[in-house]
Amino acid sequence: MLEFSKLVVETAVANQSGAMEADTISKHGRSSKSHMSRGNFLRKACVLASALMIAVLAAYGGGSDGRSSSITLDEFKRQFNEIRANRSLDDDGYSLDWNYQQNLGSAKTMKGDIYILSCFISDSKNQWSYDEKMDIINKYQEAVNWLKNQALRYNVTVNFEGGNFGLDTDIKLDNIEYGSGRGNEDVKMVSRVLKKIGYNNSLSFYNWVIGNTKCRNALVLIFTKGKGTGYAMAFETKDMNEDLYFVEGVMLYERYLNNSKLASSTIAHEILHLFGAWDLYKTFRQTQDREDKARELFPNSIMLRTSFNINELYIDEVTAWLIGWKSKTEAWYEWFKPSKK
Repeated sequence: MLEFSKLVVETAVANQSGAMEADTISKHGRSSKSHMSRGNFLRKACVLASALMIAVLAAYGGGSDGRSSSITLDEFKRQFNEIRANRSLDDDGYSLDWNYQQNLGSAKTMKGDIYILSCFISDSKNQWSYDEKMDIINKYQEAVNWLKNQALRYNVTVNFEGGNFGLDTDIKLDNIEYGSGRGNEDVKMVSRVLKKIGYNNSLSFYNWVIGNTKCRNALVLIFTKGKGTGYAMAFETKDMNEDLYFVEGVMLYERYLNNSKLASSTIAHEILHLFGAWDLYKTFRQTQDREDKARELFPNSIMLRTSFNINELYIDEVTAWLIGWKSKTEAWYEWFKPSKK
């Protein structure tokens, strides 16, 4: 667990072989719905992107020691595009259009009406008080209001509606996952909670949302009594079991491992992961160089750091593109793409 200024919030997903792994990459990095020979396309794109990253680092003095010179966004873009223009591309070309991947799972593009089900769970040793739950509800409301205001910056309208379970009486579960960021978290928690409150599986909940609301995007927030490192559970590939994983969700804890109370910025951060956002700080999949560059270009991005004052944060343009708020693709966005494990 890092200090509060740089919390590690990892996304737990199932890979195509069925093994579980911690994964901060967004759904825009998956290739299961690609057209043409998309496997070859993505491999070639990744090779080119890696070469571009190395060249940009060399140009700006960024190295394995994490040091980098201070530059403007315009200068970074100019240098990146110059390097890219001087490299020969094969017939497949090079593109960052991941729109074909935004239709997997229950959280697709963050636009229009979105249904959020909030659930309060605890085990036999812990129990929420009503006042504690209301404090979380207020933080949730602050988070979604902030997301709506950020959307307006990009001329996008987002509306949130939903409901909750466990507000009066906790949803009781045995063997609750208390996330530690090690990558072995239980990614079946959404399915477990939905079954506990009466749904047969994830799809039955999503079908209820489609049939009873205007929403076409849905997700579950699981607020857990106790301490832990939050993590997002995304539906990454069509090979995943839809009954278990189609409905995407987040595990959040009353307190962080350092005993600080949950901040509204972490709620917003994790919701953004479900719609495709990448972490911009150092993780096992993000390098120190990428974090350093993000700190220069987007020092107050919510995907870079968190804060008890959410209003000092914003959604950077890379994240806006990933979640569907920005249609124009810039080649330099690829520089921040997390590496494969």
